[in-house]
Amino acid sequence: MKKLKNIYSGALLIALGLVFYVYAIRKGGFPESDLVNMSFVWGPLAVFGTAGFLTLNKKRPLLLSISWGIWSVVMLFVFFVIIWPML
Repeated sequence: MKKLKNIYSGALLIALGLVFYVYAIRKGGFPESDLVNMSFVWGPLAVFGTAGFLTLNKKRPLLLSISWGIWSVVMLFVFFVIIWPML
């Protein structure tokens, strides 16, 4: 359990670090397309870490959190590629 908590904490810290770098240090000085592409990195990491803590007491928490992370990539793709251009 402790090893899984370290993995989930690391994923959340990396995601928060990337978000902090992009929006606080660089002050959003990236083009919109770069920000969208970066969300495919930090978003699934944040979902993976959060799902890991939420499913820690389940039967296979690592498998569940990985599947949530993969599902978040699919949902980001659907949103940015299909829904966003229609807005």
